[in-house]
Amino acid sequence: MQGGPYFRPRDDDAQDVLSSIAGTIALCFLVFCIIIIIVRYIQRYFKSKQFKKRTSTPRVPHWLEGNLCGPKLKIWDFTAIPPWRIYTKDYCIQTTNNRGGKTEKDKDIVKKMRKLLGELYDITCDYELFPPSTCIVSCPRRNFRCGSMPGMFVPIHGGPPDSHFEFQMIGDNRIQVAYYVVGGVEYVAGLCVYIENPYQSKYEYNATVIKNLMVHGPDYWANWNLKEEKMDVVQRKEIDRFELVTRNRYGVETNWKLIEDRKRFDPIGRSKNTEVEYMDGDADPRSHVPLLTVRMCQTNKEIVMIEENRGKMRHASWNPAARAMEFSDCATCEQIKDDPPPTYVSSVVGI
Repeated sequence: MQGGPYFRPRDDDAQDVLSSIAGTIALCFLVFCIIIIIVRYIQRYFKSKQFKKRTSTPRVPHWLEGNLCGPKLKIWDFTAIPPWRIYTKDYCIQTTNNRGGKTEKDKDIVKKMRKLLGELYDITCDYELFPPSTCIVSCPRRNFRCGSMPGMFVPIHGGPPDSHFEFQMIGDNRIQVAYYVVGGVEYVAGLCVYIENPYQSKYEYNATVIKNLMVHGPDYWANWNLKEEKMDVVQRKEIDRFELVTRNRYGVETNWKLIEDRKRFDPIGRSKNTEVEYMDGDADPRSHVPLLTVRMCQTNKEIVMIEENRGKMRHASWNPAARAMEFSDCATCEQIKDDPPPTYVSSVVGI
């Protein structure tokens, strides 16, 4: 009897209800999964920016413990030498299933690091400079170079005895920054990035943090144990050409070549087998031209060239055989250095 207390719904109505319930559950599950993914992404993002407690020695991730000096870890040999240092190790290829079959997973972190290093050092970074097998990359800042171990750096021009390094892990032990502390002032010496395999999530490595550490903040300039700045004129014997060699206060030498048509000096490289001869400052006549004058010497009774250098007067003459300037002291010329030169008439009368 229809409409009575024992009325039973039709089968198609029951199926519609069940389909609606199943669709609602599926939608809720999909929304729940999306929320979980967003929450995990947010957690990874903020964790990648978290700076941990500083230490006096560098640390390594758990997957690298015991393998830092092992044979599995290799220094990547470059045909071109970039500022950073790469350590590599073997890895197992990871694949994913799709309609076309199995394909290798994307190496997003490799692409990200190549782009980041290229921007930091203004260089094209490709497979040759950053292979997929990279597990450690040490990136020094200006005036530092990579040390003997990953994560360690050395000031190129040295530092005072009371200076020291401090190390700090960032995120999930994937990035480590090294600070160089001098006189209470800290400088970023460089950072080290640890990559367990090329399939790591790129969101675990915060590019903004890396850029801020490598670009912003003061650069370290050594002011301890400085050398005397020096400039010498040298002669390359194989090509019989004079060059200028300068040495800055850090002891770094640079060779310069005179570009006559442009009236400037350009830095040039120096061959390892080049034989050069350092010339004494007195040997190059061009360095004395602004100091030379012509006067009458009362002792020799003749017109001579006089050089006045640092308040001292002396005779100057060119020796063509030695290709050098020769100098001799003269008591008379030194005595009358403050007097005006004699006139031509008085010089003739004196003769």
